[in-house]
Amino acid sequence: YLEYGFKEVASCKYTNFAASSFRIEVYKMTSDSAAFGIFTINSSEKGKPVDLGNKALLYDYYLDFWKGPYFVRCTSGLRDNGLMDTLKLFAGYVNDKILETGREPKLTNVFRVDKAEFRNIKYITGIIGLGNVYNFGHGAIAGFREGVIGYSDDKILFTFSYPDDRKCREWFASAKGKMQMNQKYSDYIQMENGFTIKDKAGTIFCFILYKRFIIIIKGMGWEEAQPLLEQIRKNLNN
Repeated sequence: YLEYGFKEVASCKYTNFAASSFRIEVYKMTSDSAAFGIFTINSSEKGKPVDLGNKALLYDYYLDFWKGPYFVRCTSGLRDNGLMDTLKLFAGYVNDKILETGREPKLTNVFRVDKAEFRNIKYITGIIGLGNVYNFGHGAIAGFREGVIGYSDDKILFTFSYPDDRKCREWFASAKGKMQMNQKYSDYIQMENGFTIKDKAGTIFCFILYKRFIIIIKGMGWEEAQPLLEQIRKNLNN
């Protein structure tokens, strides 16, 4: 939470006459992007969409939503359908009290491509967030200002944004060196503006340097990835 930009949190426990209880936690973050990031890092494909805030997901015993700079978690003590209806009702009360509206970070536009539907999108702002999603090896990917991760079938798209082109080139060179030295990877091949490498399972990774962005595609060879990369580059230019 601190890495994203945390300001304050309020928490309250509610109990009814039948001694059933649930808890609501409201996290105020420093920005819409920070609240969106916390929401995504806590989300999974098991969640069912609910019409609350900018986006909400309902799980077996809790509900998460984000709206403006707020991330809200509502948790039930029991997996009871009746209690979950009450939980959604209280979540609605909290939602109505949040007057701010929010937008997803612009970087998520990279996932708007043809012939590929990306799901379970994650937004991160540092290596702690990245480490909760995927581990490339100690310090291999670092120094970025923000990043997004999305899943499409057995493929994963990573896009990392840096402050400027020079910083991005420096961190890309560092990543290339560390990936080559990591015994977890093999079959390094230098390509134009990038390289490919394989992990121990034989899964190929494409690493691409584009302006102030590092793009990584897990599960696609260099030639296969070119149509997708062309669309990603267009999205990053918009």
